[in-house]
Amino acid sequence: MPPPPNTPVAGTRVPTPGPSGQWDARSYAEFRPVHIRSQPTSRPPTPGRQASSSRSASNSTRASTPAMPPETQHSPPPRPPRSPQPTPPLDYQDLAYVDEVDDTLICPICRTPFHEPITTKRCGHTFCTPCLRRAVDLQPICPIDRQPLAFVADQLCHPRIVSHQLDRLRVRCPNAGCGTVTTRGLIQTHYDRHCERTLVPCPDVGCARLVPREDVTSELGCLHREMRCRYCDAVVFLADRERHYDADCEGHTAKCLECNAVVVRHRMADHVMNHCPEAQTVCRFHAFGCSVAGARRFVELHEGSGCVYEAIGKLMRAQVEDRAVISDLRARLTAVERWSSKHTSRSPRPGHRPSGGEGYMSMSDLDLDDGPSSSAQSSFLNDSASNGAWESPEDYMLAQFERMEAKMEDLRKSVTELDGRHSVMLLNETMPLKDQITELRSNMGVLGFQLHNTLDEDGVRGPGSA
Repeated sequence: MPPPPNTPVAGTRVPTPGPSGQWDARSYAEFRPVHIRSQPTSRPPTPGRQASSSRSASNSTRASTPAMPPETQHSPPPRPPRSPQPTPPLDYQDLAYVDEVDDTLICPICRTPFHEPITTKRCGHTFCTPCLRRAVDLQPICPIDRQPLAFVADQLCHPRIVSHQLDRLRVRCPNAGCGTVTTRGLIQTHYDRHCERTLVPCPDVGCARLVPREDVTSELGCLHREMRCRYCDAVVFLADRERHYDADCEGHTAKCLECNAVVVRHRMADHVMNHCPEAQTVCRFHAFGCSVAGARRFVELHEGSGCVYEAIGKLMRAQVEDRAVISDLRARLTAVERWSSKHTSRSPRPGHRPSGGEGYMSMSDLDLDDGPSSSAQSSFLNDSASNGAWESPEDYMLAQFERMEAKMEDLRKSVTELDGRHSVMLLNETMPLKDQITELRSNMGVLGFQLHNTLDEDGVRGPGSA
């Protein structure tokens, strides 16, 4: 997709006068000058300069537009460094969830899914940690049953099973224009490291404002300089151009030629390519043999009803992934064989450990095999460990990191499976208890009814009737 209008190309600078002394009209119209005028430096007259000045004095009656000399503008002096503003924190209570959230995961105070859930040991009620802290600060009682409560460790606990359930919820990135969908357990990492729309400090050390991460480049410099919109001639900051195009620009819209929808001008190509219902497109399984083509709305109906080539597409994608894994394993095997052939004649003597400078490192130096691993990657690395060494210390450390990642993934799967088993076991144990409690209540009601009837009969008979 082409970049928005007025987006500076990497490596461009503020327009400067050309060799002829004339300014580039296009650059000067798009960017507002921010330079400071200064007086040109005086130089002693020379015979050539005196002659040209006499000729210009004789032709002073001619109307001419003097060119702006390069000396009349210069770059602004460097600004002193300022402490940048911190990146706004992620607001978990403002996240948009893709699927419906169960009522058991809703905080009774803020009515949003739990953030840092915490449970009271006395009454077993669960709240968000910030919500409960504020409530206890106002009044030291449980917000549900009004029992005395203090925000101390011996009266509270963190329910891990609730945290795991919350981490599996699917949420959307809160940054406008991102649209990424991921689990809540990974949204913080996406927001802090990967999202291109997260606000980060401006690359200019003298600017303390925030800009989107996608705009942070050393070539552009400070993004809080002014530019002129080519559609409405308004002057805005370079960092605010997207918001200006979407909300404030008076000439930013145009009609789509396919569906007659009013679309932002610089997003027209994306609209036609991905969203226009009347644009011509093909089925997403076209590469696997599907011949359906036409307007996007008909193609989407075809895909929604189930394309017959969908199963073939999944198999082909799985085959491509398997080929990539096989290629990676072959490359690793080639590296091991290369090392083996190179160091066959340099086998270490018994009891002798070569130094790291000799390029030899034993795989048995760090034994991380504390349990069986089900992943193919870990099995390959364990087999490689039996060879005795890797080609270089870097390969050895990378292999150890990969083994650790594989083991952590296995542990995560085991913990998730264990949590599910515990949940099912707890449900199976509590359901009979609920039935028994209901039966006991029914029996107590029957006994109370019989006792009441017996007392009524004794009252009717009277004490002398016996």
